[in-house]
Amino acid sequence: LDKLGQYGEAYQSFESGNAVQQNRAGSEKANKSLYQLHVAQVSQFVRTNMHNLTVSGGAVDDIKLTFFVGFPRSGTTLMEQVLKSRSNIITLDETSPIETIRRELLQTTSQFDISEAYNVVRDGNKLKHEQFRQLYLEDLAATIDCNPADFHVVDKLPLNIVELVLVQWLFPNAKVLVALRDPRDVCLSNFMQRLELNNAMANFGRMEDVVKLYAEVMELWMRYKSCLKLAWLEYRYEDLITDFETTIRMVLNFLDEPFDDSVFNFQSQINVSEVSTPSYRDVKRPLYKSSIGRWANYSQEMEMYNDNLLPFVSDFGYPRTMVD
Repeated sequence: LDKLGQYGEAYQSFESGNAVQQNRAGSEKANKSLYQLHVAQVSQFVRTNMHNLTVSGGAVDDIKLTFFVGFPRSGTTLMEQVLKSRSNIITLDETSPIETIRRELLQTTSQFDISEAYNVVRDGNKLKHEQFRQLYLEDLAATIDCNPADFHVVDKLPLNIVELVLVQWLFPNAKVLVALRDPRDVCLSNFMQRLELNNAMANFGRMEDVVKLYAEVMELWMRYKSCLKLAWLEYRYEDLITDFETTIRMVLNFLDEPFDDSVFNFQSQINVSEVSTPSYRDVKRPLYKSSIGRWANYSQEMEMYNDNLLPFVSDFGYPRTMVD
């Protein structure tokens, strides 16, 4: 229906299909409210504590580490494949050890209370700092099955954008690469995808939930921008598509990696069987613009969410209306 241009009917079909998926056997194990609560508590923790957190200037990292984040469906898989084509860069296909750290911290409280669980971050607990750093490095070594010190490791998990307070605590010398995409296209793309359900992905079945989570997560990122001590860089998916070389040069420069013409041949090195995200169908295709501004086909259905999304549209430099 979408390909036929019958967008109203397509939207209704996506709603119906998502409802079927979220009601199937086993889906009750995914609790969207728990993830919403987690984001809200991290946001409150950052609002209250982030400016007061001290970062150890003496910490020395044995590995070169970049955390690659953004809201899901912001084009991170495409950039990941470009970076992965470099022989000295190894990427994590959404298997970030930060998830292990987060689970370990939350086990300290039965109420999922971030303010209590993250006391070790706020209080600068040196013993816990070293313990969790070691836990991360051990998990990382097991994940990539080689010596991390031999590579520039790109830890790619989009929703780690929520966990940057942990990243800064553990690895104050790491860098953060942030993928941006038009907020309306991001929300629509998540709504249109059949995603494996977990607490976070359970928020993508209804557009109102997608938009709500997007606004909460990206508002947290805007707060991080004002207080994060880590080096960070934003790039836009649309710029990667329309001005590939300039965007890649900017990203590689930020990562302290040299640019060479081999990046133009990144697709020849892709093994689609190793791509676990819904983008596996697209990463081997020539770069295409059809996903840019796709939201305009559904502008009538998405109009009710303008109050939530347009502030981010402006903040990230996108036009409020479609431009030919």
